[in-house]
Amino acid sequence: MENPMKRKQYHMTNEDDKTVKDLAASKGWSEAEVVREAIREYSLKERQKSNPLLVMADNAEKYSVDFKRCHHERTRIQRVFSFDYHFEQKLATHSPFKIL
Repeated sequence: MENPMKRKQYHMTNEDDKTVKDLAASKGWSEAEVVREAIREYSLKERQKSNPLLVMADNAEKYSVDFKRCHHERTRIQRVFSFDYHFEQKLATHSPFKIL
C-alpha cells in the first residue's frame, strides 16, 4: 500500500506556476509530483548542511582551558580594582588635593 496522501493548498506566483507546469510536462509527471520531489530534494539538502553552532562547539573542545588559573586571575584583578577604588575614595575624602 502506498503512503497515504494529504491534500494541501499553497499560493504561488504565476511564474512559479508556469515553472511547475513546464517541469511536469517535460518529465511526464503530475504537478503535484514535481512539488513533492522538490520538497524531498530541499529537505535532503538542508539536512546535509552543517550547523554553525555545532561547528563552533567542536572547535572550542579542541582547546583546553585552565579554569583554575582563569578564576585566580579574575579574583586578582577584582582585588586590584577594589583596592584602587577604595584608595581613590580615601584620597578624595582625606586629601587636601581634589581629584578631578
